[in-house]
Amino acid sequence: MRQQARRAQHPKSDPAPLPELEAIARANDAGHFAQAAALGEALMARCPRSLMAHNLLGVVYIGQAEWLRACEVLEAALKIDASRAGVHNNLALALLGLGAHHQAVRAARAALARDPGHAFAHNTLGNALKALGDYPAAIKAYGRALALRPDYADAANNLGIAHQMAGDHENALAAYARAIQLAPDHAAAFNNLGSVLAEGGRDSEALDAFARALQLVPGYAESWCNLGACLKRMGRLEEAMAALDRAVALAPDNAQAHNERGNVLVIEDRFAEAVAAYEASLALAPGQRWVAGNLLHTRACLCDWGTPVDVNCPPFDLSGALDVAQPFSLLTLDDDPARQQDDARGWAKARFGASAPRPPVRPAGDRIRVGYFSADFHDHATMHLLAGTLRTHDRAAFEIFAFSYGAPRDEDAMRVFARGAVDHFIDIRGVSDQDVAALAGSHGLDIAVDLKGNTFESRCGMFARGLAPVQISWLGYPGTMGADFLDYIVADARVIPADMRPFYDEKVIWLPGSYQPNDDQRPVAVMGAGASLRADHGLPDGAFVFACFNQNYKISAKEWDIWMRLLGRVPGSRLWLVESNPWARKNLTREAVQRGVDAGRLVFAPRLPQAEHLARQAHADLFLDTFHVGAHTTASDALWAGLPVLTLAGRAFPARVGASLLHAVGLADMVTHTTDEYEARAAELALTPGALAEVRARLAANRLTQPLFNTAAHTAALEAAYRAALDRARAGLHPDHLEIP
Repeated sequence: MRQQARRAQHPKSDPAPLPELEAIARANDAGHFAQAAALGEALMARCPRSLMAHNLLGVVYIGQAEWLRACEVLEAALKIDASRAGVHNNLALALLGLGAHHQAVRAARAALARDPGHAFAHNTLGNALKALGDYPAAIKAYGRALALRPDYADAANNLGIAHQMAGDHENALAAYARAIQLAPDHAAAFNNLGSVLAEGGRDSEALDAFARALQLVPGYAESWCNLGACLKRMGRLEEAMAALDRAVALAPDNAQAHNERGNVLVIEDRFAEAVAAYEASLALAPGQRWVAGNLLHTRACLCDWGTPVDVNCPPFDLSGALDVAQPFSLLTLDDDPARQQDDARGWAKARFGASAPRPPVRPAGDRIRVGYFSADFHDHATMHLLAGTLRTHDRAAFEIFAFSYGAPRDEDAMRVFARGAVDHFIDIRGVSDQDVAALAGSHGLDIAVDLKGNTFESRCGMFARGLAPVQISWLGYPGTMGADFLDYIVADARVIPADMRPFYDEKVIWLPGSYQPNDDQRPVAVMGAGASLRADHGLPDGAFVFACFNQNYKISAKEWDIWMRLLGRVPGSRLWLVESNPWARKNLTREAVQRGVDAGRLVFAPRLPQAEHLARQAHADLFLDTFHVGAHTTASDALWAGLPVLTLAGRAFPARVGASLLHAVGLADMVTHTTDEYEARAAELALTPGALAEVRARLAANRLTQPLFNTAAHTAALEAAYRAALDRARAGLHPDHLEIP
């Protein structure tokens, strides 16, 4: 700044005393910002035509983030003399700070019109274009800055940010490496390097980068936040929370740190604290739609229905926004497949960037190589559904790979089974997305199947890297991914009717029966009523027992109103629920009492191992499904246990799974289409013992004869779909909708 102060006075402006200019610069350099501003204002008042005084004061205000005053002063400077590129660049910097990005672009271009070789103005232009989302133009501007000044470390760091935001991780890594080579003490470059490594699944390397940034700047709150998020993904929750607490202590106004704290608290089932963390984040930055989604989902986990949500109004309006909520968190809000698709597209665009080319299609000849990618090859609902498929695959025609990722887990029985049920079980925890793509390519995968989608621990970015010529979404996520890197979604005519195809970016594979697989070798012996007594579960003998073993977040006030009326209509009846967490139990109990229902009519079931959970369902009479997100694996469990399910078919995939399962097991009459029909059918079954007995008898007869639990037939249909999709790829044809007979 002193160098600026010592420059010659500009001929178009009045001179200002050089000692006073230097005094302002010294005060600012020493951190005496108020003094520097006061001296500058006084000098500018005495020398109202001094370009140097105005420009220097503008720089002082930029350093203090007093953006509006900086703009005012610098605009006044340009009225004195508009020929100076440096003043236009300083104005662009102030406008950037103010959030006036379009005006900043114009100011930076005005600087370059006066001095095309102004490297700093090219960098400023890049920053403004990047803020507007024009990453290609920003990358070009940073490249020009570096061409003019090859040692410009900040421009290299900014170039890395632009590449990263455009989804180009490789060029981002190269740019950050260049910034660090030019300036080994560039803490921001180390922090940004860590973030792109983490996005690519290279968490261990990311930790090293964050540690280096914090070694250079121990009070770097953003890096503490990024470190905490990385540790969270690695399952090191205690360390993650310590890092995030440090971030919040250093920067209480860091909205992202509060959000990440909420994410860790949710994993630890500390939902009430998570709500407070998300609320703190939104109070600091109300426009964060992804945090709003986190908050809404966590409130749903608590069954906190106190504040109604209008999905057409901010911060929940999804129209045209890149900063959208994590799609899974919105499934419970409303049953609108168009809105779900809009959000998924925004999420994919913001998170995954451009897709990489796919590996070439292998010619026909040997076995078809199918890779299943999931974090859930352990005691998890997905694995319970998938087990029969893995066991019944035609191993003479298919070579099966399981690519396992996610936080470390014990070798439970289901994981041991998975290892033995496939040809190749490959642990890819800590392996970058790019390296996973190279690994998949080395195995010559023909088909890659994503079993996670937009759910917890998802690594969809691997598919954007191009794992196989054909890439399919199945089972893990009930909706479109809104991305171009998945060719197909496995469904059936019930979950995605033909008129709903436009709301899914993938081409639809319709399987016969249901899209959902099931394992017909789960033990039948545990399902007898003799395994326990009703009293062992807090249920009175002789009472009609409605049940809903869905996670509590799926329950809304709409279902609850109906269920409470049913308890009022059926004397002595009980509602048997899973206890997801103590806050949900407390809130549901309160909501029952407010509707005039004795709290004793609610019975909460603890979590049990799968076999025991199946056994206890013999003591329920009727499973009542939820609406926007219905029972999926939970409904199959109930039907396998012989418990009839009543569902309401909605519009979007997650609200139609119950209808799919019931049609596939020959109980189409248990699918309703309005809330009135749902309530009336539930009351009829509860008050007419013969009607319910007839449904139970049909379920018992159909369970082993209808398609739902015919594992081998389902696997054969899935394999036919794989063949059809691969045949199109081998013929050079684009993916298209496939109906498997």
